[in-house]
Order: sequence, then structure tokens, then C-alpha cells
Amino acid sequence: MSKILQKTEINLIKKSTICDKNTNLARVLEMFPNGINKKDLKTLKKDFIDVYDIIATAELREILINDSASEWKQGEHIGEKNIPCELCGNKFSKQKFTIINKFNSNSMLVGSACICKFANINKIIKGENLNTIKNSEVFDRLVKFNKVYEKGKNEITYFIEEYNKFDISFPIEFDTEFEKIIKDSKKYYNDFKKGKIPESKLKEFQIYKNDFDHLKRKCKKFVSENKNNKFICTKEIENELRDKKLYSTLKDIKSNNSLLKDWHIKYIENIKFIEQFIKEISCFFSKNYMDFLEINNKKIVVEGVKEYIEGLKFELSISQFMNNFSDVISKGNIYKSDDILFHLRILKEKNNIFNYIDILYNILKKHKYYTSIDDEMYDSGYFKIYNKNNKVARVNLNDLLDAKFLFVFKNKPENIDNYMKNLNWKDKSDENKFDIGNIGKLQTGGNFI
Repeated sequence: MSKILQKTEINLIKKSTICDKNTNLARVLEMFPNGINKKDLKTLKKDFIDVYDIIATAELREILINDSASEWKQGEHIGEKNIPCELCGNKFSKQKFTIINKFNSNSMLVGSACICKFANINKIIKGENLNTIKNSEVFDRLVKFNKVYEKGKNEITYFIEEYNKFDISFPIEFDTEFEKIIKDSKKYYNDFKKGKIPESKLKEFQIYKNDFDHLKRKCKKFVSENKNNKFICTKEIENELRDKKLYSTLKDIKSNNSLLKDWHIKYIENIKFIEQFIKEISCFFSKNYMDFLEINNKKIVVEGVKEYIEGLKFELSISQFMNNFSDVISKGNIYKSDDILFHLRILKEKNNIFNYIDILYNILKKHKYYTSIDDEMYDSGYFKIYNKNNKVARVNLNDLLDAKFLFVFKNKPENIDNYMKNLNWKDKSDENKFDIGNIGKLQTGGNFI
């Protein structure tokens, strides 16, 4: 007949504080040293009704077991001792551990099979889930491993953590050496755990510790030699390339002693890397009549300083800059780019947008087109263009924020009429009849345009 209270549970509860307070419970547990089954409940109901109410109720019984177990903490590892386990009574249990009650100081000697049931308090074996260890011989071997190597299985975790602490992405030969250490040390640990490696060879695991220490010294030397190299690949760059699935590019970098080649640069969008070249970037924009202002939210912000773009702010994504102008960084090329406006967007700030519309006004008025914007239009995301024939068109601001329109309208005026003829023109007297429901809105901080 199945037991509702096991021998191990009875022995644990007997020495817990509940039995210090409930003498009837203590007496009952002494009566049934090998466990309590359902037929025993009849005896309890007749002579110990208070204890019967606890043990016969599954929920109360579970609380009794769990509360008792929570009182115990691990003491010391005693080692091999030829006495029965005080929880289960196993006479063949070798390794012994003490568990101590935190409240009444009672203690018990338990074997390796039973200590597995106390995974929440066990500290003897590090890096293992004790609930998965069912074989006491496996447990005994792991105890011996942990006695020699204090981190236990976490020795391998330590290798990984230490290698990953470095900010630099190491050359491929370093990674290969590291991966071999991890692979071989894991195999050794698992083989020892399974009994494939005799205890007499336990000290051979030290080989992997020595190998890792040697690799770590090489890593430190590599870091020291390259700490001032602007073109060394960092872990951040490596992770970003992995995120973009640029594995072949990363492999080529690592095969090049982790140094970035010119052609690699266009794929790098790491802000820390790019900020090393602010001087070169600033000089490049200065050559193109712009002041570099900042890098913000993966975008470069600049301001025009000459002619028709003076005072107008532009933005350019890091991705676009690196794709089109990476040689500014890779080769230090500072040059005049005739098509730079084709890569810029008007910065989405209210004052800047109003400035932009004013600049358009001054360009277009020579061709009998006139721009207009006010706060209400801005908030709704549009501006107006009038022509000499008393016609008006409403233009979505989003559609005209590419800076290329500035270049085209200014330098290729023959294209202005081609653009204008595609707008939805209405008589000025009917401009209030525009359907504003479809006008797009563009968020700029707390405003919408």
C-alpha cells in the first residue's frame, strides 16, 4: 500500500520545530518509523484526532513537509563514513553530509542520495542541478571533483566568463584555441562524472586550467598591444555584425588579426568606433560648407554655413554615412562631394522646418511659385504652394524633406515645373475644401508635423 508520509519525511519532521511544539505529532511519528499509509489513519483518528486532521489532509500534509524542509541548512561535508543515512536508513551510503536545523540546532548525517533532495540548501556541488543526479555514485564522484576544484563545473563557466570580459574581439586563432579548451574540458568533466575517467586521473583537469591561463595571458598581451589602435575590432562591433548576419565579414576581420580593412568600414555602425573619427567627419562636412553638430540616435546632425543652406540643419543616418562616405574614416579622405545633399534629410525640428520653407520660398519665387506655412499647417503635417495663376496645392511635408529637392530646385530649375505639374492644384478660392484627413503627420519631439 502506498505511503502518504515517507520514512525520510518522518525522520526530517521529527527533528523539526513542529515536533518541539506538538508532542502528539512527535509521538505519532515515533509509532510509524517506516512511514504512514492510509490504513494507519484509522488508528490516528481513534487516538490522535488532532494529528489525524493534519496527516489525512493532503494540503496540510504538504505544508507540514515543506515547512519542515525549509528549516534545514547544509552543514559540512563529512566525507566517507560507514554509518546508515539518518534520513532513509541506507546502510551502504558512503559520502556523508550534515544538515542542521536553523531554529533548534538539531542535526543529521545524510547520504549523497538524500542530500540531492535538498537542492535548495546544497552547496557541495557547484554548477550542477542536483535534482537531475539520481545515482549516488555519480554524486560521490562530483563531490571528489569539487574537493579538488573548488568551482566545480563552474570552472568551465569561469573560462567562458573571463574570455568574454575582454572588450576586444580576438583573432580567429584565439577563438579556436578557446573553443578547444571549452570542448575538451566539458568532455573531461562529463567523462569523469560518468565514471569513464578513474579518480586517479582527477588532477589531469588542471591541464585545461593551465591552458586557459596561458590563453588569458595572450589575450591581455593582445589587448595591451592594440588598446590605442582605432581600427581594432571590438566585441560591440562583433556583436553588431552578428546581429546583421554579416558572418563572412566578421570572419575576414578575425582572420586579419581582428583589424578592420578599408572595405570592412562601410559595414560598421558602432557609435563608439565612429566617435573616434569626429575630427575627420567634422572636416569632411566643413569642406562641404556644413558644421558638424552631433551624433544622436544613430544619426549625424549638421548645419549649413554658406549660401542658400546657411543656418539649415540636416540629418544623415550612420548607415547612410558609412555606406557612402566610409573612406572619410578608412582613408582620411576629406573632399568636396557634389552630391552630398542627395544623402541628407531636413532635420525634423519645428524652427528648422520653418527655415526650410522660407529657403524654398526664396528659391521658388523666382519661378512664380510661393510657399506658405503656419503653426496649424505644421501641426497637421503640410505646407502650401501657390502659383501665379491663383492656384494652391497642399504638400505633405514628409514628401519634401529629402535635401535633394533643395539641390534640384536651386541648381536645376528646369525640373521645378515637372515637379509642380504633379501636384493637386485647386483654385485659391477653394483651398478650404482640401481633404486634410489624408495629410501625413511627422513626429518631432512633442510636436507633429
